[in-house]
Amino acid sequence: MASTLRIKGLVRIANHVREEIARPISPARLDALRQTIADAVRSVDEIVLRNGTKVESLPAQSRQAYEFLKAVPLDKVQPSDDPGADSRPPGAIRFPGLARRIEGMQDTLARCSHAEHIESIRRAIAMTHENIESMMRRENIGPGQLKEQSRALRGWLAFMAAPANFDAYVAAVATARPVLEASAQADSRIHPPVLIHFKAADILYRAKFYDNRTPVALPMAMIRFPANLFQALADLMFHGRPTKQAIVAALSSEPCSDVTAELDALSGVEDRVRGAHHDLAAAFERVNIQYFAGRVARPRLVWSETSSLRKLGHYDPARDTVMISRALDSARAPEFALDFLMYHELLHKHLGTRCSGGRILAHSAEFRVQERLFKRQAEAEAFLQMLSLGS
Repeated sequence: MASTLRIKGLVRIANHVREEIARPISPARLDALRQTIADAVRSVDEIVLRNGTKVESLPAQSRQAYEFLKAVPLDKVQPSDDPGADSRPPGAIRFPGLARRIEGMQDTLARCSHAEHIESIRRAIAMTHENIESMMRRENIGPGQLKEQSRALRGWLAFMAAPANFDAYVAAVATARPVLEASAQADSRIHPPVLIHFKAADILYRAKFYDNRTPVALPMAMIRFPANLFQALADLMFHGRPTKQAIVAALSSEPCSDVTAELDALSGVEDRVRGAHHDLAAAFERVNIQYFAGRVARPRLVWSETSSLRKLGHYDPARDTVMISRALDSARAPEFALDFLMYHELLHKHLGTRCSGGRILAHSAEFRVQERLFKRQAEAEAFLQMLSLGS
């Protein structure tokens, strides 16, 4: 019978170590990291011994975290000569209260059409943006040291501080609000007003239902939507009509992709390509040269935040981003398995999506034919299947 023993915090420690060694690191922090790893490994060994079990019986993600920590190649990590390198750990800094303040700004823009109120929000956004940027410059804070939500909020402020973007946001609210409110009348859950918030978030839509209002969060890229696409969105949200493929296709179009790319750039989102054992940039170059004759433009490449076993890879066309699970950044993961996963996701970028009968076909017949061109497909799929089952 499988053990039910769980070791709290082990996966978090492994992910922290991955983040640390993927960036410049000072000698002192490297020494501290070495001690953290030794303490974690020793603690796991003691716990499994005390409970009369084995590491092999731990839940899959805990076992993989332990195996990673045991084999992490710290001897290959070169500490930075810069005395100020990595003075703060990655993802350590947040801006308290900023999310609530931006939510209030979005709420005001969603509720009113008075020029005076709109201008007051424009000034508040510009001032908040400048305060954030000044503080980061003054305290020498880099984007990589911000928590993910704080980076996204920073990008939203920087984007909205540009007059043309602010005007496009206001115009999009004015276009979308009557469309969504008219379509929502048949839905008993909806209570006006419908408050539209365009956010720097990876969502299609998200609605909350209150007795006196209905906030609807939409991705910022939708500020480029015309009225007919907001109608398609309303048909999906409130009537369950099969319009999702048209909306997804529109989000992947150049005007919307440009918004997403600008948000990412302004937030300071960076490629996270270097892992402890594998490098996504190297995998991309191998696959691009061998299977695409070097013709595929490099997308943004990132390791996932966690060692997901459910989703090992994903291509996001709106952000032109390939995400690979950190579960592949392992000494036991063969290079050809990572390359096959990279090839699979690049095929999505190369071929795009097909629609049939109102459904999106991500894995069309053409996709499957080209996927079989990978020279070690069967071996790679067997390893990925084993990995996804936690074996």
